[in-house]
Amino acid sequence: MGYGLAGKFDGKTWSLKDPEVSGLGAPAMGIGPGAEGILTFSEIENHNLANKATVAHDATTISTYSVAGSTWIGYDDIVSTSVKIGYA
Repeated sequence: MGYGLAGKFDGKTWSLKDPEVSGLGAPAMGIGPGAEGILTFSEIENHNLANKATVAHDATTISTYSVAGSTWIGYDDIVSTSVKIGYA
């Protein structure tokens, strides 16, 4: 398992209230897949591939999230981590 600037590379998962509303701050009904709604980076990568997730990078918050159906996952990837390292 890898570690990022603030600790482990893992992500928080959510079950979206409405899959059509999936950007940052989208309303959620509860936690998504994973123990307590947490997936490791490799689990996120596998989930994204298996579910043909859409991956988005938000320049304002320097964050990455993916959406597949009603599952929303917020995490850091190589893109967001590289930008954050540039600020360090």
